[in-house]
Amino acid sequence: MGITIAMWNEKFQPIDVIIGFKPVLGDHSGVNLAENFYNNLTSYQLNDKILAITTDNASSNATFIEHIIYLTRNTSRPFKREKWIRCFAHVINLTVKSALNEMTVLIQKLHDLVVAIRSSPQRIQKFKSIFKKCIFGTSDLLYEENELFSSDGGVVPQDLLPILDCPTLWSSTYFFLKRGFKVRYAIDKIAMDVELRKNELQDGEWQILRQVFSFLEDFAVATTYIEASQYPTLFLVVPMYNRLLNLLEEASTNRSKHPLLVKGATAGFQK
Repeated sequence: MGITIAMWNEKFQPIDVIIGFKPVLGDHSGVNLAENFYNNLTSYQLNDKILAITTDNASSNATFIEHIIYLTRNTSRPFKREKWIRCFAHVINLTVKSALNEMTVLIQKLHDLVVAIRSSPQRIQKFKSIFKKCIFGTSDLLYEENELFSSDGGVVPQDLLPILDCPTLWSSTYFFLKRGFKVRYAIDKIAMDVELRKNELQDGEWQILRQVFSFLEDFAVATTYIEASQYPTLFLVVPMYNRLLNLLEEASTNRSKHPLLVKGATAGFQK
């Protein structure tokens, strides 16, 4: 169980401190989690200083909160149910994963291409060679990691490769697509190889991937803001929640988008 406390230091600056990161013995029932949580707080004499508790939306957490209420009933500051805050980032995660489940086929060809490239040392070397030849003439490249200054003062990304998505992390699909657009020229070139041609992406397919990326971008931005630790974020939740709901509702009725994207947006909205 990981426990992080958020508080203000003596300079009135917000800080996060990890006070617990231990395996939970026994089952992971709400009662057992609450006992472990409360014992950890007690060891730091923080059991009567709980302002609020944030958890994800697992069903066992309702029992967890009820037991925390019971354990703190005789302290100077009994915990109340209304101080339980649901993790907004987890809500976003569940929503976007539901949407992406309907869009898997749209990104499958690019996924298979990236797997083929990254699983072969020869293809990796060929990809790097192609990419280094095209970096100066491709305006869509946004240089980020592994950057070095070239002799003429420009910035050159070194050995930039496509990255794989992970089915359990929706944000990995966002970054997978973002990187894919950056190195599109090299992907298109290497996809001309005979053994990779079945996954060659046409312009129209890249445009569909751009639609998926644009759909994910608002959720990625919202997650970045809401997971910040250097400023309060609770006040952002309601406007962000409403904005993302509006985005899902609009996307679910936008017939100019790919039907599977519309279906995914509908699944996310219903989630």
